[in-house]
Amino acid sequence: MYKPVKSEWPVYETLLKSVFKLRFGDKPVTCVIINQNYQIIHILINTAKLLELPIGEITTNILDIVPPSSKIPLSTALHRVKRDQVSVVYNDIQISELESQQRINLWVGKVEEDDNNELEIIVLLEVAIATESITPSTDLEFDPNSVLSLQIRELEFELQQTRENLQTSIEELETANEEQQATNEELVASNEELQSTNEELQSVNEELYTVNAENQERIEELTELSADIDNLLQSTDIGVVFLDEDLNIRKYTPAAAKVFNFRVGDIGRPLTELVNYLDTDNLISLVQQVAETQTSQELEATNVNTQDRLLLRILPYVREDRTTNGVVLTLVIINELKNIQNDLQRQAFFDVLTQLANRAFFLETIKLWLARVSRDTSYQFALLYLDVDGFKEVNDTLGHAAGDQLLVEIAERLKNTIRPGDMISRLGGDEFAILLEKTTHPEVAMEVASRIQSAIAEPLPVASTQLSITVSIGIAFYDPEDQWQSDTVILENADIAMYEAKRQGPGNMVVFNSSMRSERESQAELKASLYQALEQEEFLLHYQPLIHFPSQSLIGFEALVRWQHPQRGLLTPVEFLPIVAASHLMPALESWILKSACRQMSQWNQQFAFNKGFRMNINISPDFLLHLNFINSVNLAIGESDVNPEQICLELTENSFIGHGSDVEALLFTIKRLGVSITLDDFGTGYSSLSYLHRLPIDEIKIDQSFVQSLDSSSSLVSITRGIISLARQLELNVIAEGVETLEQLRLVQEFGCEYGQGYFFSHAVPATEAQQLIENPEYWESLF
Repeated sequence: MYKPVKSEWPVYETLLKSVFKLRFGDKPVTCVIINQNYQIIHILINTAKLLELPIGEITTNILDIVPPSSKIPLSTALHRVKRDQVSVVYNDIQISELESQQRINLWVGKVEEDDNNELEIIVLLEVAIATESITPSTDLEFDPNSVLSLQIRELEFELQQTRENLQTSIEELETANEEQQATNEELVASNEELQSTNEELQSVNEELYTVNAENQERIEELTELSADIDNLLQSTDIGVVFLDEDLNIRKYTPAAAKVFNFRVGDIGRPLTELVNYLDTDNLISLVQQVAETQTSQELEATNVNTQDRLLLRILPYVREDRTTNGVVLTLVIINELKNIQNDLQRQAFFDVLTQLANRAFFLETIKLWLARVSRDTSYQFALLYLDVDGFKEVNDTLGHAAGDQLLVEIAERLKNTIRPGDMISRLGGDEFAILLEKTTHPEVAMEVASRIQSAIAEPLPVASTQLSITVSIGIAFYDPEDQWQSDTVILENADIAMYEAKRQGPGNMVVFNSSMRSERESQAELKASLYQALEQEEFLLHYQPLIHFPSQSLIGFEALVRWQHPQRGLLTPVEFLPIVAASHLMPALESWILKSACRQMSQWNQQFAFNKGFRMNINISPDFLLHLNFINSVNLAIGESDVNPEQICLELTENSFIGHGSDVEALLFTIKRLGVSITLDDFGTGYSSLSYLHRLPIDEIKIDQSFVQSLDSSSSLVSITRGIISLARQLELNVIAEGVETLEQLRLVQEFGCEYGQGYFFSHAVPATEAQQLIENPEYWESLF
């Protein structure tokens, strides 16, 4: 038996009693008890196997599990029993699910009444053979075409449709419920997002409030700053003119009114309608060009009314947001700076001590004469190379001042002996050179050389005494048939001849010939050994101290290279660097110098508690600076040694800038971004252009030692040196006095405002071990002052 739905069903005796009142035979019978809603309460027997029973509890409507073709008679019988409260028997019902000779006999009746007031119905389905019949308990026959059957059939159909519709509705409701659930979840998520958005808006509102407060404070600051700027513009001696996008006057300073014919009512007028006192005709076109291209322009001009020399800069007016809104003109009086520049430019081409042409000017003149010969081969010339014999002894015994006086006297006598059209130059130290115009025969050159020697041999009044001086002279001629490898070959030939004359004894003269090139062969051997020296690391570094005057302390070193030659011993840079440069090995050597100096600085950092300003100065040649791997070499040296870039200072000469322009400028800014500082070395000996100082990222300048060592003997050099130091301080540049050899020179550069220096007065360049001893002995520096 199957499990009943409830436990309160009638006892089996009552059920069986009701069944037996209907029918019980030996044929296959299915007996089921259902409630008034036709739901199965109990299945007593299913020997006829007419029910398709589900698994588990039986709560199914009986009409859903009987054979389909038996539903109508069963439904009709159930309806009549429920309506009339009488039992119903239908015989011989044919259903398609059974075999053709089989029929179903149907008994339906209610359970005998008991304490349960609910109607319960017994259904018996008996399978019989068609010939058999049963005697009904009531005189009823099942008529499938009766009105009740038809109604039941229609009701059954409608019930089925209703069930299907209900099922469809249920499914639709479930789908709608799922969609509503999803919608609810989305609404919850939206509410959460909205809550988050509200919180973010609240945060933004708070930030906006803070920003508004800050903006208000900034507006007040800008208003105050604007007032300060207006006051500054009215009080400054720099001419400033602000133009709008249409080049109309917006604002100007009183100093600008001295250059432009400004009146009170000129605000808003076009610049093109106003008169200016500059000696330039293209001012308006330059201003328009800047407005169109947003590229600055700079030029020098003279105020024709006041004769002031002006530096005029035309700049695009750039707002804080990097947009442009007009043009700005600035005019700075540079009279003093131009005077200094002119003096420095004169220093670039003339020797300060003797007022003769210097080496640079002399070399340029050789180039001009060579070009002249290339056009006219009849224009031949000779070159005399002079060296003062025993000059070192004069300096050592009588002092540098006496040596300078001697050189001035020699220069005057040379001027009086040369011919019109000839040129004389002081190449450096005690060496002079003379170009003899239109000279093809050795006799003519020898005659001039003899006259020079005679003039020099006359006693010279120096330091309250009379000196007898001789000069050694080398003579070389220009021959267009020779293979000239460079413009300086004739100077080299004369130099070789001069050394041959000195070898023969003081006061000799020698004419160059090709056999004298043996020394050059020796230099070639030295050049060949350079590659081996680099591979076997025969080079080493010496370190010359850098001194801070106010604190009387050591603040760093300059790294200087030396060559420990296996046969020739320790060589100074003068002996091998020209050969290195000619061999194009400077980048390789300087890369080694850079790495070695950085390693030494890093090692000292680990040994000593240096302050932030302690540094290592390293010389960089133009060849190395412009090499493709220069920046990589700097990065590698700093990275491998783990040295602080701020402790590294690269020293460059003006030769690095000449002819390279923007390439070098970009390199210097790249160096600065690495944290490395830059020094302009030998300032005053080259072009000494002011544009380098205000355009390039230079941190300090080194005054060449030729200035420092002549301070106590040349009043003009005192003025120039003072001007250089004053200019550097105005440009906020440090100044290092190079070549300080005496206490008097130290006192003078200190008096001029110079705070840094180096030279033999403090120390020669020394090996690393001796440099370390100098670091460990700070009292030594204090004792020098």
